[in-house]
Amino acid sequence: MNTLHSRLLTRDLLARRHVPVKSLLCPVCEKAEENHSYLFFDCSFSKRVMESFEDWIAWANQARVKSLVTEIASLALAGADLREPDWLGSVLNFVCNGFA
Repeated sequence: MNTLHSRLLTRDLLARRHVPVKSLLCPVCEKAEENHSYLFFDCSFSKRVMESFEDWIAWANQARVKSLVTEIASLALAGADLREPDWLGSVLNFVCNGFA
């Protein structure tokens, strides 16, 4: 992370290197001094981006779980004898207990 801190030219770092900057405030929200911590964790825009990313990850994980459950259920149904009186119990047992 230290390498990142020395390479990402935030306004505070530019000022420390004596590069003239019009303002030290975050150019996106203009609410606080732009530094690495603020840029990645505290800026309202960055927070919205991270929340959107987290929502997307949650959606992708949920879709993956639904897909996995569907696959397991279809495998169980493929092996179930639907003429058997307790075929639903067999499928549920398979889904809940796996291949054991």
